[in-house]
Amino acid sequence: MAHAWAGATLVVVIGLVLTLGAFSELQRLTSHPLDAGWILIVGALVTGLCALYLYSLLAQQVRAEAVITRRTAELAEREARLRGIVSHAPIGIGVFELQSGDALILIEANAAVDQILQRPCSQQLGISLEELLPGVTATERPQIYRQLARHGGTHHWEAVTYRDEIVFRDYEITAFQSAPNTVTAMLADIT
Repeated sequence: MAHAWAGATLVVVIGLVLTLGAFSELQRLTSHPLDAGWILIVGALVTGLCALYLYSLLAQQVRAEAVITRRTAELAEREARLRGIVSHAPIGIGVFELQSGDALILIEANAAVDQILQRPCSQQLGISLEELLPGVTATERPQIYRQLARHGGTHHWEAVTYRDEIVFRDYEITAFQSAPNTVTAMLADIT
């Protein structure tokens, strides 16, 4: 609020200086010194109104900045809490973004997905689904993931067998749109 008071004080000082300057110039130009007295009254009123208006605007700005700061801190706290839940969840979570050329690019993965898929997914962010899991290419899953990323919805597979040169396991998978052009796959090893 000190910022608002400083701005209002500056307006008052400038307004009074201008009013006194106009008053003394009108006194010099008129034959009756009291004829210019109205300029003092009008100048003081306009200066006071301008100062009040500026104080109100600056006080609103200060309050808005305080609300923004508080809400930003609350949002950061919620995001940290949510990231903690995802990071420590016992089920694998992989997030893919649909990019140009229909590529599903891994943008997030938790530690559980590394363990479940027996590969360092969380350290391979930026690669496509097909590069990460070559055995998925011949299945319907990439196309369903693309549809979910584009149009939303949820798809659940109760038992999916996955096989490649590293792993041969059965998974339960649920995939859903978590943001526009983004699909999240949650998987549990049911082998």
